[in-house]
Amino acid sequence: MTRKEALAVAKPILFNTDRVRAIRNGTKMVTRRLIKPRYRENERGFFTATIAGQLFLCYSDEDDNETRRVKSPYQINDILYARETWAYIQYMDISGYVYKASAQAERVVRVCANKGKPLKWYPSIHMPKEAARILLRVTGVRAERLQDIQERGAGSAKQEGFINDIKIVFGTGSCACKKFSDFWNSTVKKTDLDQYGWNANPWVFVIEFERAEVSE
Repeated sequence: MTRKEALAVAKPILFNTDRVRAIRNGTKMVTRRLIKPRYRENERGFFTATIAGQLFLCYSDEDDNETRRVKSPYQINDILYARETWAYIQYMDISGYVYKASAQAERVVRVCANKGKPLKWYPSIHMPKEAARILLRVTGVRAERLQDIQERGAGSAKQEGFINDIKIVFGTGSCACKKFSDFWNSTVKKTDLDQYGWNANPWVFVIEFERAEVSE
C-alpha cells in the first residue's frame, strides 16, 4: 500500500507529544479510548459482540430491558494516522512541517527565534492529514474496564509505553500501572474525574496497533 492509498482510508487518532515519542521509539503499541456516555447504575449485562465485522460494547437497561450498543471507533485492520502537535515553517527556501515530538524540535525553535520568527505550535486536533508522519494499523480491539489493565502482557501498561522503575532497596519509583493511572487522570477534566477518572473505573476500548508499512 502506498502512502497516498493509506491516507485515503486512514482515520485520525490523537496523541500527545509524550505518547508520540513512545510510539516512535517502539514502546507504545496500544491505546485506550474512553467509552461515552458513561453507563448508569441501572445498566447491566455488559458484553462485547461483533456485528457485521464491527466490534460493539453491548449492555442492557433495567428500566426498559433494551439492549444498547456502543461501536468502537476503530476496528481491526483500520489504518490510522496520528495527529500530533505541529508547526509549519516557510522561510525563503525552507518549508515544511515540524513536530513537537521530534528530536530536532528544540533546535528548530531556537533557529526560528534567532531569525525573529517565533515558531507557532498548533494543537494535534488541527493537524491536516497531509502532515501525518505516523501511520498505524489496528491489530486488536476489545472492551474492558479501565482498571483491568495489567502490568505486563498484551495490551498492558508496559505496552502503553510505561515502565516499572521501582527500586525495592530504596523504596522509590512506580509500577507501570501506577504511571498509566496518573497519565490517564491527567487527560481527564477535573470536573469529570468522578465519572471518567481511574477510580471511576469506566469502560474503555483497548486498541492494539503496529506501524503500517507503506511505500511512497
